[in-house]
Amino acid sequence: MPVNRIRVAVVALSVAAAGLLVTPVVSADEIWYQSVGRASATATCQDSSATELAAGWTVWRPIWEQWMNRGTGGFTCSRALTWAKSSPASGGGGGGAAGCQQITLGPIKYASFGANNFIAANSPTYTSASCTGSSTADSDNLAYASSQANADAICVAQKGAGWSADAIDHASRPTNIWKCST
Repeated sequence: MPVNRIRVAVVALSVAAAGLLVTPVVSADEIWYQSVGRASATATCQDSSATELAAGWTVWRPIWEQWMNRGTGGFTCSRALTWAKSSPASGGGGGGAAGCQQITLGPIKYASFGANNFIAANSPTYTSASCTGSSTADSDNLAYASSQANADAICVAQKGAGWSADAIDHASRPTNIWKCST
């Protein structure tokens, strides 16, 4: 009997390990929601750091949710965590880096945002989606983010206090490209 249990355990661990090795790459943003209880309606939520905001997490917001107090409801702090912000399908690099992204709609130009999802003014831009070949310079500091709040956090992290993301004309730039300015 103990030998069978060991065999079952070995098989189960082998299957689990194989699943980890062949798990497909995530091809789209994933959002997880996180909530923690608050003592009262007036209790404050903790502040989100610039690093958390730049990573795609939203700020903690005070709300009321049904799950609290064993289903009778209560006050909580809640936020959304965005992960797997890029994928090979979108040309992004690993670890949440945007990688090479289209920055204009016409004429089409691309830029490599790197690990910080930011490019400084006068960085090279390219006509190729692989960010290779001939290059020109873009005159703006640009952030790659899924929302203006996330772009604000990137602008502050890269340029300092007083910088924020402008809601630029998205008729000339894709919606996830934001201009950092003071």
